[in-house]
Amino acid sequence: MPLPSRLLLALITLFFSACARTPRGLPPPPEAPNLTAVARLHLTAPGKRLSARTVILVRPGILYAEALSPWGEVLFRLWFRRGTVVWVEGPQGPMQAFRFRPFPDPLDEVLPYLLLGRWPPGAPLELGKGYRLKLERGSLVLTFLQRPLLKVSLKPQGVLLHCPPLHTTLELRLARLTPEGPEIPPLPRITPQSVDLRSLLLPEGD
Repeated sequence: MPLPSRLLLALITLFFSACARTPRGLPPPPEAPNLTAVARLHLTAPGKRLSARTVILVRPGILYAEALSPWGEVLFRLWFRRGTVVWVEGPQGPMQAFRFRPFPDPLDEVLPYLLLGRWPPGAPLELGKGYRLKLERGSLVLTFLQRPLLKVSLKPQGVLLHCPPLHTTLELRLARLTPEGPEIPPLPRITPQSVDLRSLLLPEGD
């Protein structure tokens, strides 16, 4: 069964941006523009739990993740680029695609690195279009229209991501993080469904 589209939001709304002078407490900068990580992924959401070994490739403005079962089978593949997420179940299984809006341009560059607990130097905290990132008790909190959207916490083993509106938590226990690595596979050809974040995060009547 493919993960519900609301969980896709949790997987990709994870992360976002800081002002020209980097405040103390932000994650360390990436070691290189291109990063490759091997991690253990743990996803907890209402009615759903997932644990898998995951390979994550980060390049400027794009992220690719591939989750494997204990037997080496591909559980899912995921691309993020320019506010669009493409999700493929299994090696060649059912496919879903979503384009989230509004989605400020700075998120495209920052989000992939933040997922791995890294922070591009000079990235802005004020994002525009209702988004803002702030430091709160050692964690980064992304707000949208003054509502908490995502909390990013650095842990000794990796990164913990929590999405309060969806009651969803994603933990990445990093086993290895290295520069460079293989090329990201090309995005599958599919027309994404447009998703207005305001309709997901704001109560009716707001």
